[in-house]
Amino acid sequence: GFKCDETGCSTDCGDGVRVFPEECDDNNTLAGDGCSAGCLVEEGWYCVGSTDASYDVCSGLCGDGVRVADAGEACDDGAWSRSSGDGCTDTCEEEVGFDCQTDADGRLIGGKCQPICGDGYWVLGEGCDDGNDVNGDGCSYPQCEQEDGWGCSSSAGSGQFPPVVTDPSVCLPTCSDGKKRGFEECDDGNTDNGDGC
Repeated sequence: GFKCDETGCSTDCGDGVRVFPEECDDNNTLAGDGCSAGCLVEEGWYCVGSTDASYDVCSGLCGDGVRVADAGEACDDGAWSRSSGDGCTDTCEEEVGFDCQTDADGRLIGGKCQPICGDGYWVLGEGCDDGNDVNGDGCSYPQCEQEDGWGCSSSAGSGQFPPVVTDPSVCLPTCSDGKKRGFEECDDGNTDNGDGC
């Protein structure tokens, strides 16, 4: 834990024995593995296990808001207790239908994972997602919002939003609104039979 010479003693960072004021000692002086070359815990990590017989083992601190790719985190939205459904699970895994881009400091750009419009997965943050990049079919692109005169629902028919199972939206034109859309042969603005439509 210490090294001494004729001028005195100091901690021996990198020897695998943590002594004050070292925050960690993982038996090396490499940066980027959780314990810095100066034996300080690096941002986004935590280190435990230092005893007389073993050195610190460092792991990514999932839920602190800093993605540490070297620790296996695909994303980190800073939500320890939040369940899945926002793009980043509580175990720091990226969910399907989301893009979790980070800046150089490992923080999510915009503070959250963004839904991927047009991928066919209707997820939180999207009004619909029919799996294409076509406008005028009920679900707009690239906004993934329900278009005027259309009704969109989950293809699984759960009726919940977002759907229990991520699946594409099915969008149907609103009959009787006076505007012919999609597969409608006619739309006269009413639901009366016998008037030609």
